[in-house]
Amino acid sequence: MSATQQIRIQGGTLVTIEGRRAMDIEVLDGRLATIAEAGTLPGIRPPGGAPASVEVIDATGLYVLPGLIDGHVHLRDPGDGTAEDIGSGTAAAVAGGVTTVLDMPNTDPPTDDAARVDAKLRRADAVAHCDLGVLGLVDDRTLDRLEAMAEAGAVGFKAFLGPTTGGMAPPSESGLRAAMTIIARLGMRLAVHAEDATLVEAATTEVRASGRTDPLVHPDRRPVAAEVAAIDRVGAVAVDTGCAVHVVHLTSADGLAAIERWRARGADITCEVSANHVLLGAEDMAAIGSRMQMNPPVRRRAEGHATALLEGLADGRVTMIASDHAPHPASHKPDDPWVAHSGAVGVETSLQLFLDRVVGAGILTLERLVKATSAAPARVWGLSTRMGALTPGLEANLVLVDPARPWTIDDDTLHGRARLTPFRGWSGQGAPVLTMLRGRVVMRDGEPVGEPIGRGIRPSR
Repeated sequence: MSATQQIRIQGGTLVTIEGRRAMDIEVLDGRLATIAEAGTLPGIRPPGGAPASVEVIDATGLYVLPGLIDGHVHLRDPGDGTAEDIGSGTAAAVAGGVTTVLDMPNTDPPTDDAARVDAKLRRADAVAHCDLGVLGLVDDRTLDRLEAMAEAGAVGFKAFLGPTTGGMAPPSESGLRAAMTIIARLGMRLAVHAEDATLVEAATTEVRASGRTDPLVHPDRRPVAAEVAAIDRVGAVAVDTGCAVHVVHLTSADGLAAIERWRARGADITCEVSANHVLLGAEDMAAIGSRMQMNPPVRRRAEGHATALLEGLADGRVTMIASDHAPHPASHKPDDPWVAHSGAVGVETSLQLFLDRVVGAGILTLERLVKATSAAPARVWGLSTRMGALTPGLEANLVLVDPARPWTIDDDTLHGRARLTPFRGWSGQGAPVLTMLRGRVVMRDGEPVGEPIGRGIRPSR
Protein backbone atom coordinates (compact mmCIF):
# COMPACT_ATOMS: atom_id res chain seq x y z
CA MET A 1 0.00 0.00 0.00
CA SER A 2 1.33 3.45 -0.94
CA ALA A 3 2.20 5.80 1.91
CA THR A 4 -0.24 8.33 0.44
CA GLN A 5 -3.20 5.97 0.69
CA GLN A 6 -5.29 6.43 3.77
CA ILE A 7 -7.99 4.51 5.60
CA ARG A 8 -10.29 6.18 8.07
CA ILE A 9 -12.30 4.11 10.53
CA GLN A 10 -14.93 6.31 12.08
CA GLY A 11 -17.90 6.06 14.37
CA GLY A 12 -16.69 3.05 16.35
CA THR A 13 -15.98 2.47 20.01
CA LEU A 14 -12.33 1.61 20.60
CA VAL A 15 -11.76 -1.01 23.28
CA THR A 16 -8.37 -1.11 24.96
CA ILE A 17 -7.17 -2.53 28.25
CA GLU A 18 -7.80 0.91 29.77
CA GLY A 19 -11.42 1.27 28.67
CA ARG A 20 -13.78 2.23 25.84
CA ARG A 21 -14.03 5.51 23.96
CA ALA A 22 -15.70 6.78 20.81
CA MET A 23 -12.67 7.37 18.60
CA ASP A 24 -11.72 7.63 14.93
CA ILE A 25 -8.62 5.99 13.44
CA GLU A 26 -6.39 6.97 10.55
CA VAL A 27 -4.26 4.27 8.94
CA LEU A 28 -1.28 5.16 6.74
CA ASP A 29 0.90 2.64 4.96
CA GLY A 30 -0.42 -0.27 7.00
CA ARG A 31 0.18 1.31 10.39
CA LEU A 32 -1.96 3.09 12.92
CA ALA A 33 -1.18 6.75 12.31
CA THR A 34 -3.65 8.78 14.37
CA ILE A 35 -6.31 7.96 16.92
CA ALA A 36 -8.48 10.91 17.87
CA GLU A 37 -11.78 11.79 19.49
CA ALA A 38 -14.69 11.00 17.22
CA GLY A 39 -15.16 13.66 14.54
CA THR A 40 -11.86 15.49 15.16
CA LEU A 41 -9.55 13.92 12.57
CA PRO A 42 -8.69 16.51 9.92
CA GLY A 43 -10.41 15.89 6.61
CA ILE A 44 -12.89 13.30 7.92
CA ARG A 45 -15.94 13.36 5.69
CA PRO A 46 -18.89 11.04 5.28
CA PRO A 47 -18.23 8.06 2.98
CA GLY A 48 -20.05 9.60 0.01
CA GLY A 49 -17.89 12.72 0.06
CA ALA A 50 -14.49 11.20 0.73
CA PRO A 51 -11.76 11.65 -1.90
CA ALA A 52 -10.79 8.57 -3.92
CA SER A 53 -7.46 8.25 -2.07
CA VAL A 54 -9.22 7.78 1.28
CA GLU A 55 -11.20 4.67 2.13
CA VAL A 56 -13.67 5.35 4.92
CA ILE A 57 -14.96 2.44 6.99
CA ASP A 58 -18.11 3.20 8.94
CA ALA A 59 -17.85 1.51 12.36
CA THR A 60 -20.99 3.04 13.84
CA GLY A 61 -22.40 0.73 16.48
CA LEU A 62 -19.31 -1.50 16.41
CA TYR A 63 -16.49 -2.19 18.80
CA VAL A 64 -12.96 -1.75 17.42
CA LEU A 65 -10.54 -4.23 19.01
CA PRO A 66 -6.89 -5.03 18.33
CA GLY A 67 -6.55 -8.01 16.02
CA LEU A 68 -6.45 -11.20 18.02
CA ILE A 69 -3.21 -13.11 18.52
CA ASP A 70 -4.01 -16.80 18.87
CA GLY A 71 -0.92 -18.19 20.50
CA HIS A 72 -1.77 -21.88 20.07
CA VAL A 73 -2.81 -23.45 16.78
CA HIS A 74 -1.99 -26.69 14.95
CA LEU A 75 -2.22 -26.05 11.22
CA ARG A 76 -0.90 -29.54 10.33
CA ASP A 77 1.51 -28.06 7.79
CA PRO A 78 3.67 -29.80 6.72
CA GLY A 79 1.46 -32.87 6.66
CA ASP A 80 -0.86 -34.73 4.33
CA GLY A 81 -3.25 -31.77 4.04
CA THR A 82 -6.44 -33.65 4.87
CA ALA A 83 -6.96 -31.93 8.22
CA GLU A 84 -5.61 -28.42 7.57
CA ASP A 85 -2.80 -26.42 6.03
CA ILE A 86 -1.50 -22.91 6.52
CA GLY A 87 -3.74 -21.47 3.82
CA SER A 88 -7.00 -23.00 5.06
CA GLY A 89 -6.21 -22.54 8.75
CA THR A 90 -5.33 -18.87 8.42
CA ALA A 91 -8.47 -18.26 6.34
CA ALA A 92 -10.44 -19.62 9.30
CA ALA A 93 -8.38 -17.39 11.60
CA VAL A 94 -9.21 -14.10 9.87
CA ALA A 95 -12.87 -15.15 9.72
CA GLY A 96 -12.70 -15.25 13.51
CA GLY A 97 -10.98 -11.88 13.96
CA VAL A 98 -7.49 -13.34 14.37
CA THR A 99 -4.60 -11.51 12.70
CA THR A 100 -1.68 -13.56 14.06
CA VAL A 101 -1.34 -17.24 14.93
CA LEU A 102 1.51 -19.16 16.53
CA ASP A 103 1.86 -22.63 15.06
CA MET A 104 2.92 -25.62 17.13
CA PRO A 105 5.84 -27.87 16.11
CA ASN A 106 4.17 -31.33 16.14
CA THR A 107 3.74 -31.49 12.37
CA ASP A 108 4.89 -34.18 9.95
CA PRO A 109 7.85 -33.77 9.87
CA PRO A 110 8.14 -31.78 13.11
CA THR A 111 9.50 -28.24 13.31
CA ASP A 112 12.73 -29.37 14.95
CA ASP A 113 15.57 -27.55 13.19
CA ALA A 114 16.40 -24.20 11.63
CA ALA A 115 15.65 -25.32 8.07
CA ARG A 116 12.14 -26.43 9.04
CA VAL A 117 11.49 -23.20 10.93
CA ASP A 118 12.55 -21.24 7.86
CA ALA A 119 10.50 -23.43 5.50
CA LYS A 120 7.32 -22.95 7.52
CA LEU A 121 7.82 -19.18 7.66
CA ARG A 122 8.45 -19.05 3.91
CA ARG A 123 5.30 -21.04 3.27
CA ALA A 124 3.37 -18.55 5.39
CA ASP A 125 4.79 -15.74 3.26
CA ALA A 126 3.25 -17.42 0.22
CA VAL A 127 -0.16 -18.70 1.37
CA ALA A 128 -1.17 -17.29 4.77
CA HIS A 129 -4.19 -15.01 5.21
CA CYS A 130 -2.87 -13.77 8.58
CA ASP A 131 0.59 -13.52 10.09
CA LEU A 132 2.14 -16.69 11.49
CA GLY A 133 4.84 -17.33 14.04
CA VAL A 134 6.56 -20.64 14.71
CA LEU A 135 7.50 -22.52 17.87
CA GLY A 136 10.42 -24.94 17.64
CA LEU A 137 10.34 -28.41 19.19
CA VAL A 138 12.20 -29.22 22.39
CA ASP A 139 13.23 -32.81 23.00
CA ASP A 140 16.50 -34.55 23.74
CA ARG A 141 17.47 -34.52 20.04
CA THR A 142 17.11 -30.78 19.52
CA LEU A 143 19.28 -29.35 22.29
CA ASP A 144 22.06 -28.38 19.90
CA ARG A 145 19.55 -26.84 17.45
CA LEU A 146 17.74 -24.40 19.71
CA GLU A 147 19.94 -21.39 19.06
CA ALA A 148 19.84 -21.97 15.29
CA MET A 149 16.04 -22.24 15.40
CA ALA A 150 15.93 -18.91 17.23
CA GLU A 151 18.17 -17.33 14.61
CA ALA A 152 15.95 -18.76 11.85
CA GLY A 153 12.96 -16.93 13.33
CA ALA A 154 11.29 -19.09 15.97
CA VAL A 155 9.12 -17.02 18.33
CA GLY A 156 9.60 -19.54 21.11
CA PHE A 157 9.83 -23.26 21.84
CA LYS A 158 7.54 -26.06 22.95
CA ALA A 159 8.03 -29.28 24.89
CA PHE A 160 5.41 -32.01 25.07
CA LEU A 161 5.67 -33.51 28.56
CA GLY A 162 2.93 -36.05 27.84
CA PRO A 163 1.65 -38.09 24.88
CA THR A 164 -0.14 -36.15 22.14
CA THR A 165 -0.72 -35.94 18.39
CA GLY A 166 2.43 -36.70 16.43
CA GLY A 167 4.05 -38.86 19.07
CA MET A 168 6.54 -36.21 20.20
CA ALA A 169 8.86 -37.70 22.83
CA PRO A 170 8.93 -35.91 26.19
CA PRO A 171 12.39 -34.59 27.06
CA SER A 172 14.30 -36.38 29.80
CA GLU A 173 14.90 -34.55 33.06
CA SER A 174 18.45 -33.69 32.03
CA GLY A 175 17.29 -32.71 28.55
CA LEU A 176 14.56 -30.43 29.90
CA ARG A 177 17.00 -28.73 32.24
CA ALA A 178 19.58 -28.25 29.48
CA ALA A 179 16.97 -26.88 27.08
CA MET A 180 15.57 -24.45 29.63
CA THR A 181 19.07 -23.21 30.44
CA ILE A 182 19.65 -22.44 26.76
CA ILE A 183 16.22 -20.85 26.28
CA ALA A 184 16.77 -18.64 29.32
CA ARG A 185 20.09 -17.47 27.88
CA LEU A 186 18.34 -16.66 24.59
CA GLY A 187 15.77 -14.59 26.48
CA MET A 188 12.94 -16.66 25.04
CA ARG A 189 10.04 -18.68 26.45
CA LEU A 190 9.24 -22.39 26.59
CA ALA A 191 5.64 -23.49 26.09
CA VAL A 192 4.77 -26.81 27.69
CA HIS A 193 2.04 -29.34 27.13
CA ALA A 194 1.63 -30.07 30.83
CA GLU A 195 0.72 -33.73 31.28
CA ASP A 196 3.05 -36.11 33.05
CA ALA A 197 3.65 -39.06 30.71
CA THR A 198 4.16 -41.61 33.51
CA LEU A 199 0.88 -40.75 35.25
CA VAL A 200 -1.03 -40.74 31.97
CA GLU A 201 0.39 -44.15 31.10
CA ALA A 202 -0.53 -45.59 34.52
CA ALA A 203 -4.08 -44.23 34.41
CA THR A 204 -4.52 -45.45 30.84
CA THR A 205 -3.43 -48.97 31.82
CA GLU A 206 -5.89 -49.00 34.71
CA VAL A 207 -8.84 -47.74 32.69
CA ARG A 208 -8.11 -50.07 29.78
CA ALA A 209 -7.95 -53.07 32.12
CA SER A 210 -11.45 -52.26 33.32
CA GLY A 211 -12.82 -52.84 29.81
CA ARG A 212 -14.54 -49.47 29.73
CA THR A 213 -15.65 -47.87 26.45
CA ASP A 214 -17.93 -45.14 27.83
CA PRO A 215 -17.50 -41.45 26.87
CA LEU A 216 -15.62 -40.63 30.08
CA VAL A 217 -12.78 -43.01 29.29
CA HIS A 218 -10.66 -40.20 27.86
CA PRO A 219 -10.77 -37.75 30.80
CA ASP A 220 -10.31 -40.58 33.27
CA ARG A 221 -7.12 -41.83 31.63
CA ARG A 222 -5.56 -38.35 31.60
CA PRO A 223 -6.19 -37.19 35.19
CA VAL A 224 -5.80 -33.77 36.76
CA ALA A 225 -2.90 -35.16 38.78
CA ALA A 226 -0.91 -35.54 35.56
CA GLU A 227 -1.34 -31.83 34.80
CA VAL A 228 -0.24 -30.83 38.29
CA ALA A 229 2.80 -33.14 38.21
CA ALA A 230 3.97 -31.71 34.89
CA ILE A 231 3.57 -28.13 36.12
CA ASP A 232 5.51 -28.99 39.28
CA ARG A 233 8.26 -30.55 37.17
CA VAL A 234 8.71 -27.57 34.89
CA GLY A 235 8.17 -25.06 37.69
CA ALA A 236 11.11 -26.43 39.67
CA VAL A 237 13.41 -26.20 36.65
CA ALA A 238 12.13 -22.71 35.87
CA VAL A 239 13.14 -21.52 39.33
CA ASP A 240 16.60 -23.06 38.97
CA THR A 241 17.32 -21.85 35.43
CA GLY A 242 15.38 -18.59 35.21
CA CYS A 243 13.66 -19.84 32.05
CA ALA A 244 10.31 -18.23 31.26
CA VAL A 245 7.55 -20.86 30.85
CA HIS A 246 4.10 -20.84 29.30
CA VAL A 247 1.59 -23.55 30.21
CA VAL A 248 -0.70 -24.19 27.26
CA HIS A 249 -4.38 -25.27 27.48
CA LEU A 250 -4.65 -25.23 31.27
CA THR A 251 -7.61 -27.38 32.33
CA SER A 252 -7.94 -27.45 36.10
CA ALA A 253 -8.20 -25.48 39.31
CA ASP A 254 -5.42 -27.67 40.69
CA GLY A 255 -3.16 -26.78 37.77
CA LEU A 256 -3.77 -23.07 38.29
CA ALA A 257 -2.98 -23.44 42.00
CA ALA A 258 0.29 -25.18 41.10
CA ILE A 259 1.22 -22.30 38.79
CA GLU A 260 0.52 -19.85 41.59
CA ARG A 261 2.77 -21.81 43.96
CA TRP A 262 5.68 -21.65 41.54
CA ARG A 263 5.08 -17.97 40.80
CA ALA A 264 5.37 -17.34 44.54
CA ARG A 265 8.78 -19.00 44.41
CA GLY A 266 9.95 -16.70 41.63
CA ALA A 267 9.13 -18.63 38.46
CA ASP A 268 8.04 -16.65 35.40
CA ILE A 269 5.05 -18.79 34.38
CA THR A 270 2.22 -17.62 32.13
CA CYS A 271 -0.73 -19.74 31.07
CA GLU A 272 -3.69 -19.89 28.70
CA VAL A 273 -7.20 -21.32 28.57
CA SER A 274 -9.37 -22.27 25.62
CA ALA A 275 -13.11 -22.06 25.05
CA ASN A 276 -13.15 -25.85 25.14
CA HIS A 277 -12.02 -26.12 28.75
CA VAL A 278 -14.11 -23.28 30.18
CA LEU A 279 -17.39 -23.76 28.28
CA LEU A 280 -17.66 -27.54 27.97
CA GLY A 281 -17.81 -30.25 30.61
CA ALA A 282 -16.78 -33.89 30.40
CA GLU A 283 -20.42 -34.73 31.04
CA ASP A 284 -21.16 -33.36 27.55
CA MET A 285 -19.18 -36.11 25.84
CA ALA A 286 -22.14 -38.48 25.81
CA ALA A 287 -24.00 -36.05 23.52
CA ILE A 288 -21.12 -34.45 21.60
CA GLY A 289 -18.89 -37.50 21.23
CA SER A 290 -15.34 -37.54 19.92
CA ARG A 291 -15.62 -34.00 18.53
CA MET A 292 -14.68 -32.83 22.02
CA GLN A 293 -11.99 -35.42 22.70
CA MET A 294 -8.75 -33.50 23.16
CA ASN A 295 -5.49 -33.52 25.09
CA PRO A 296 -5.59 -32.57 27.92
CA PRO A 297 -9.26 -33.52 28.27
CA VAL A 298 -12.19 -31.38 29.25
CA ARG A 299 -12.84 -31.89 32.96
CA ARG A 300 -16.08 -32.68 34.73
CA ARG A 301 -18.21 -29.58 35.13
CA ALA A 302 -19.32 -30.72 38.57
CA GLU A 303 -15.75 -30.52 39.86
CA GLY A 304 -15.66 -26.75 39.34
CA HIS A 305 -12.53 -26.50 37.20
CA ALA A 306 -14.07 -24.32 34.48
CA THR A 307 -15.43 -21.90 37.06
CA ALA A 308 -12.00 -21.60 38.69
CA LEU A 309 -10.30 -20.99 35.34
CA LEU A 310 -12.79 -18.27 34.41
CA GLU A 311 -12.25 -16.61 37.76
CA GLY A 312 -8.51 -16.74 37.10
CA LEU A 313 -9.01 -15.24 33.66
CA ALA A 314 -11.07 -12.40 35.13
CA ASP A 315 -8.54 -11.51 37.83
CA GLY A 316 -5.42 -12.00 35.70
CA ARG A 317 -4.00 -15.20 37.16
CA VAL A 318 -4.77 -16.81 33.79
CA THR A 319 -2.73 -14.82 31.30
CA MET A 320 -4.44 -15.29 27.96
CA ILE A 321 -6.94 -17.04 25.74
CA ALA A 322 -5.84 -19.36 22.92
CA SER A 323 -7.90 -21.75 20.84
CA ASP A 324 -5.67 -24.86 20.63
CA HIS A 325 -7.11 -25.21 17.11
CA ALA A 326 -6.33 -28.87 16.34
CA PRO A 327 -8.35 -30.18 13.38
CA HIS A 328 -8.79 -33.79 12.31
CA PRO A 329 -10.70 -35.27 9.38
CA ALA A 330 -13.88 -37.21 10.15
CA SER A 331 -12.06 -40.50 9.57
CA HIS A 332 -9.93 -39.73 12.66
CA LYS A 333 -12.94 -39.12 14.89
CA PRO A 334 -14.93 -42.36 15.34
CA ASP A 335 -17.03 -42.55 18.50
CA ASP A 336 -14.60 -44.91 20.16
CA PRO A 337 -12.49 -43.16 22.82
CA TRP A 338 -9.67 -45.68 22.37
CA VAL A 339 -9.42 -45.05 18.64
CA ALA A 340 -10.44 -41.41 18.09
CA HIS A 341 -7.69 -38.84 17.60
CA SER A 342 -7.63 -35.94 20.04
CA GLY A 343 -8.09 -32.31 19.06
CA ALA A 344 -10.84 -29.88 18.06
CA VAL A 345 -11.15 -26.87 15.77
CA GLY A 346 -11.49 -23.46 17.40
CA VAL A 347 -9.54 -20.58 15.83
CA GLU A 348 -12.62 -19.28 14.00
CA THR A 349 -15.14 -19.53 16.85
CA SER A 350 -13.15 -18.56 19.95
CA LEU A 351 -13.90 -14.83 19.90
CA GLN A 352 -17.65 -15.13 19.40
CA LEU A 353 -17.94 -17.79 22.10
CA PHE A 354 -16.13 -15.64 24.64
CA LEU A 355 -18.11 -12.56 23.62
CA ASP A 356 -21.44 -14.26 24.21
CA ARG A 357 -20.87 -16.86 26.90
CA VAL A 358 -18.24 -15.08 29.02
CA VAL A 359 -18.38 -11.32 28.40
CA GLY A 360 -22.13 -11.42 27.77
CA ALA A 361 -22.62 -13.36 30.98
CA GLY A 362 -20.77 -10.69 32.97
CA ILE A 363 -17.89 -13.01 33.89
CA LEU A 364 -15.26 -11.02 31.96
CA THR A 365 -15.13 -7.40 30.90
CA LEU A 366 -14.55 -6.54 27.27
CA GLU A 367 -11.36 -4.76 28.31
CA ARG A 368 -10.05 -7.87 30.00
CA LEU A 369 -10.95 -9.89 26.89
CA VAL A 370 -8.79 -7.53 24.81
CA LYS A 371 -5.90 -8.02 27.19
CA ALA A 372 -6.24 -11.81 27.12
CA THR A 373 -6.53 -12.08 23.34
CA SER A 374 -4.15 -9.36 22.13
CA ALA A 375 -2.02 -7.44 24.63
CA ALA A 376 -0.97 -10.42 26.75
CA PRO A 377 0.05 -12.78 23.95
CA ALA A 378 1.94 -9.93 22.27
CA ARG A 379 3.87 -9.30 25.49
CA VAL A 380 4.48 -12.95 26.34
CA TRP A 381 5.79 -13.84 22.87
CA GLY A 382 7.84 -10.68 22.30
CA LEU A 383 5.58 -9.13 19.65
CA SER A 384 4.36 -6.01 21.44
CA THR A 385 6.58 -3.62 19.46
CA ARG A 386 4.57 -4.60 16.36
CA MET A 387 1.07 -5.57 17.44
CA GLY A 388 -1.34 -6.30 20.25
CA ALA A 389 -2.70 -2.81 20.90
CA LEU A 390 -4.40 0.11 19.18
CA THR A 391 -1.43 2.45 19.48
CA PRO A 392 -0.09 4.84 16.81
CA GLY A 393 2.99 3.36 15.15
CA LEU A 394 1.94 -0.27 15.52
CA GLU A 395 0.68 -2.37 12.64
CA ALA A 396 -2.95 -1.68 11.74
CA ASN A 397 -4.22 -5.10 12.82
CA LEU A 398 -7.73 -4.83 14.14
CA VAL A 399 -11.16 -6.40 14.21
CA LEU A 400 -14.58 -4.76 14.17
CA VAL A 401 -17.12 -6.53 16.35
CA ASP A 402 -20.87 -6.16 16.09
CA PRO A 403 -22.20 -6.77 19.62
CA ALA A 404 -25.72 -7.34 18.27
CA ARG A 405 -24.86 -9.75 15.47
CA PRO A 406 -26.54 -13.16 15.97
CA TRP A 407 -24.67 -16.33 15.12
CA THR A 408 -25.08 -20.08 15.02
CA ILE A 409 -22.07 -22.36 14.74
CA ASP A 410 -22.31 -25.02 12.06
CA ASP A 411 -19.69 -27.26 10.45
CA ASP A 412 -20.73 -26.23 6.95
CA THR A 413 -20.15 -22.51 7.50
CA LEU A 414 -16.64 -22.76 8.94
CA HIS A 415 -13.63 -21.97 6.76
CA GLY A 416 -11.00 -24.52 7.75
CA ARG A 417 -10.52 -27.85 6.02
CA ALA A 418 -11.65 -30.16 8.82
CA ARG A 419 -14.67 -28.61 10.53
CA LEU A 420 -15.78 -30.92 13.31
CA THR A 421 -16.51 -28.32 15.98
CA PRO A 422 -17.65 -29.43 19.44
CA PHE A 423 -19.83 -26.28 19.50
CA ARG A 424 -22.01 -27.33 16.57
CA GLY A 425 -25.50 -25.88 17.00
CA TRP A 426 -24.50 -23.29 19.61
CA SER A 427 -26.09 -19.87 19.08
CA GLY A 428 -25.31 -16.48 20.51
CA GLN A 429 -24.79 -12.80 19.89
CA GLY A 430 -21.70 -10.71 19.16
CA ALA A 431 -19.32 -11.54 16.35
CA PRO A 432 -16.46 -10.12 14.27
CA VAL A 433 -17.63 -8.50 11.04
CA LEU A 434 -14.36 -7.09 9.64
CA THR A 435 -10.72 -8.05 10.11
CA MET A 436 -7.86 -5.79 9.02
CA LEU A 437 -4.23 -6.91 8.66
CA ARG A 438 -1.66 -4.13 8.29
CA GLY A 439 -4.30 -1.80 6.90
CA ARG A 440 -5.81 -4.28 4.45
CA VAL A 441 -9.29 -5.74 4.91
CA VAL A 442 -8.90 -9.53 4.96
CA MET A 443 -12.38 -10.46 6.22
CA ARG A 444 -15.72 -8.80 5.69
CA ASP A 445 -19.08 -10.02 7.01
CA GLY A 446 -17.59 -13.31 8.12
CA GLU A 447 -15.90 -14.17 4.81
CA PRO A 448 -12.17 -13.98 4.04
CA VAL A 449 -11.53 -11.55 1.16
CA GLY A 450 -8.62 -10.80 -1.16
CA GLU A 451 -5.40 -12.63 -1.84
CA PRO A 452 -3.39 -13.98 1.11
CA ILE A 453 -1.16 -11.22 2.52
CA GLY A 454 -0.01 -12.91 5.72
CA ARG A 455 3.67 -13.13 6.57
CA GLY A 456 5.89 -15.40 8.55
CA ILE A 457 6.88 -13.53 11.71
CA ARG A 458 10.63 -13.41 12.15
CA PRO A 459 11.42 -11.60 15.43
CA SER A 460 14.67 -9.72 15.66
CA ARG A 461 16.98 -11.05 18.37
